[in-house]
Amino acid sequence: MSFDVRRLRPGDLVVGASGAALLILLFALKWYEHGSPAGANGWHTIAHLRWLLLATGVIALGTAALTATQRTPALPVAAGVLTTVVGVLAVIWLVYRVLISPPGANSHGDVDPGAYLSLVAGAGVVLGGWWSIRDESPGRVPTPPPGAPGSSTAAEIRPAPPAGEAPPSSPPSGSPGGERPGPGAAPA
Repeated sequence: MSFDVRRLRPGDLVVGASGAALLILLFALKWYEHGSPAGANGWHTIAHLRWLLLATGVIALGTAALTATQRTPALPVAAGVLTTVVGVLAVIWLVYRVLISPPGANSHGDVDPGAYLSLVAGAGVVLGGWWSIRDESPGRVPTPPPGAPGSSTAAEIRPAPPAGEAPPSSPPSGSPGGERPGPGAAPA
């Protein structure tokens, strides 16, 4: 199991970048002006939401890492479902705490850019997770040439014969053993 960035699909890139941004914004930027200590970041101003945002960011980064280490999209798509569900919960709670009822604030003028940017990053986790679920491709990893190690040894695919003709390998109907009667031969 090797880490290959080429396996990341566009939705996984959005999930990973949004999850990293959410974690950075949770700790780096100020979220609220009044009702909290000066310069308080999201981690210090929102008591219960902090754990959901931390989980959302970690799960989003884990989804991107899982996708980069898996050859098939089965596990990454399942992780994308989990990421989307957790992201939706985080965005709903962020909408409430940022847009509807900021903690300790009486007006929307008390909300700093860190809170709004975290809402955007949460929405990016949800949209990237949804995109990741819908895209079941294996990423941009090139397929190995036939005969190379790791290539599939599937049978050769041939086009169907034209309508009305039987394939050359099947016996004609009505003749035993697949032999065709010659001209002038009596039917058996």
